[in-house]
Amino acid sequence: MSGEDTPSPTPGPPPPEGGAAKEPSQPSAPSFSERLYRLWTVTKDLLSVKNVVLALMVLVIVVVGLTRGWDTALAEVENEASHTALGEEFAAGPFTLTVNDATIDDDCLDAFGDYPQCLRVIFTATNTSDRAIEDSAFATHLLDSGMLSLEEDGERIPTALPHPRIERALDGLTQGAYQPGIPGDYTAIWAVPAATQTCDVNLIVRDATWVKSALDGHHYWRVDDPLTVITLCGEKSWQNR
Repeated sequence: MSGEDTPSPTPGPPPPEGGAAKEPSQPSAPSFSERLYRLWTVTKDLLSVKNVVLALMVLVIVVVGLTRGWDTALAEVENEASHTALGEEFAAGPFTLTVNDATIDDDCLDAFGDYPQCLRVIFTATNTSDRAIEDSAFATHLLDSGMLSLEEDGERIPTALPHPRIERALDGLTQGAYQPGIPGDYTAIWAVPAATQTCDVNLIVRDATWVKSALDGHHYWRVDDPLTVITLCGEKSWQNR
């Protein structure tokens, strides 16, 4: 035998009372309230504001795709608008309007390039509100800012500018503020393509609503959905007179 000491074995843990070691117990199933809490946690994360907004955006894109785009959806809304005859008075936003006549010619300052002629819509307007309708930081003229547009066979007619220029019939100057209660005769002018020569052209008039801004509390006129459709053809035909 060698002279070195042999280390004694390290004693293990004492066996549990009753003999052999017991197997670890299985975890108990979660209670009904615990399952509800876990479900609520997952649902709350899925229904966050960000996720809801993203889902709505995807839904809008899908709907627009299925309905063949914004133009088709707009045409369907316009088809639901009422129809008004030339010379008939109607209310739209803060105005009463009467569309009297329409002409088309190639002798106008607005015509250029692919838009060599001008379509002119002659109308009477009266501001029936208690305040002037004017361009400012918080307002627009409305009639030259989205209330009036043109379509042909259910589609928007391309124009040189998105909105018409409004002239006073009295002197041909650009219209300023529409004063309350004072009627006036005006001309809305669009530069249009050369092929625009048909009585199928419709004037689309949108409504306008007096609303309050959620941002800073100021009030303003908001252009809304199409209100009426006027076919620019009739006894006062505008066939290049």
